[in-house]
Amino acid sequence: MYNFHSWDEMGIPNYLERLPSEAMSLNIDGKFLCLEELISDYQTLQVVGRELTPYQINELNVTGADGTLIESAKLGSRDITIKYKLLCDDAVDFRQKFNKLMHYLNNKELIFNFKDEPDYFYSGILDKASTPTGGLLNVISDFTIHCSNPWKFSKLYRLDVANGGVIEDDKLIYPVTPETISFASTAANFKFTNQTQNQTFSLGTAHSNVVLKPNTGEVTADNKPILNDIGMFSELENLSIKNGDLIQITNGSTAVIQYRRWLL
Repeated sequence: MYNFHSWDEMGIPNYLERLPSEAMSLNIDGKFLCLEELISDYQTLQVVGRELTPYQINELNVTGADGTLIESAKLGSRDITIKYKLLCDDAVDFRQKFNKLMHYLNNKELIFNFKDEPDYFYSGILDKASTPTGGLLNVISDFTIHCSNPWKFSKLYRLDVANGGVIEDDKLIYPVTPETISFASTAANFKFTNQTQNQTFSLGTAHSNVVLKPNTGEVTADNKPILNDIGMFSELENLSIKNGDLIQITNGSTAVIQYRRWLL
């Protein structure tokens, strides 16, 4: 939760420099732009929902036993609420600015981040929007973005890991699913194993330009699907990496791993 900061108190001539630290930016055609840049006289006042994310716990009462038995626990979704101020000259200006705000928020997958943490982004959808008090040209209101995935993600990073290599990224503190794992060539009976996580993927015959996409379950060689060649008990969708993991590659070239850091 962040407190309101008055631009007048800051006394900085460049409005981009005096943006509140919690100003929200949207991914517009691949570039993050804050709403203050997109809509004149819009200002972020407060952001709530970026803090701790609790687990959703299912418990079972056991007859004759103290306490409960935890059956399962998982992270729930996240709701981020942005409180804002919007100054308008007249009724026409009021309508035009709210039309713009709705236009920028009217996307079923909003990719957004905040000025104080530009290296990470969230994904969500506009879920709630408070109705401003009627009859006013200068309004304070809020909207909520629902993030079905509570994690925030970084830009893409790349690691080249040979057989016996270690995942070296001290900021990769949570296990993450790589975007892609690529190999220039693989021979027969190829295996990629994360020994630390006890996960293995294998192929039966030789290929070139192999690309694994654990997030989508796709495997290609020379841009053609090779799903029929995947070895038994392969764990493509379960492949993950984190700092310090030991990688073993059998009958294959160096792995090129592209991934995003995840944080809560």
